Amino acid sequence: MKTKILILTMFVLVINNAFSQDTILLLSGKIYDGQISENSKTFIRIWNDKSFINSSKLIYKDEIYSFVKNNKTTVLYKPDSNNGLVFNNAEILNFIKGLQDGKKQYHAPLSTVGGFVAGATGGVLGFWGAAIPSTYIFIAGIKTPTISMVFPTEENMAFIENPYKEVYGLQNTIKPEITPTKEQIYYPYYQYGYEISAKDKKIKNAVKGSIIGFVAFIATSYLVLHK
Repeated sequence: MKTKILILTMFVLVINNAFSQDTILLLSGKIYDGQISENSKTFIRIWNDKSFINSSKLIYKDEIYSFVKNNKTTVLYKPDSNNGLVFNNAEILNFIKGLQDGKKQYHAPLSTVGGFVAGATGGVLGFWGAAIPSTYIFIAGIKTPTISMVFPTEENMAFIENPYKEVYGLQNTIKPEITPTKEQIYYPYYQYGYEISAKDKKIKNAVKGSIIGFVAFIATSYLVLHK
């Protein structure tokens, strides 16, 4: 009986390792899934066996926050002020989360529409019209999108145990001390990451819209003239 249990346990472990997927989390917030085939002092190589073409990606370790190999997580990130890495572990995690949420949640459709209009207008003026979408892209990139977050109310925050103070035998009410929540402490780092991603998407949408607008006008003009 014990032998059967041992064999079954080993079988489950082998199957689990065979189908477990390795993961690499970059400081940019990007995640790579696959099988880590090489782990050197300076880089990690991961194979993407789910893509149409079985390909590998070489990633340098200074770009990586952590990686998971055989269900074991290894954190590579270390604060280093000499290289601009001044966030501690909790701060960088919130920063990365902000980057990821900014990419997923911020869409900036007006930036795309504005770029399309600028590109089409530039097409009307021909060669010199290229300055119009370029100017729009520059303007779109000047202002950084901002986000706001609603924090817990005072009722949900931690108060000191005794909100009263004895003064000469009289019980005086004192102002409760509020302990900042975890969200409040690390929110600026999350916000910073989110706004970086949002600004990047805003600029990319402006570029994409401008190109589409410019090409659409040229193509439409060609079809009209050669109708």
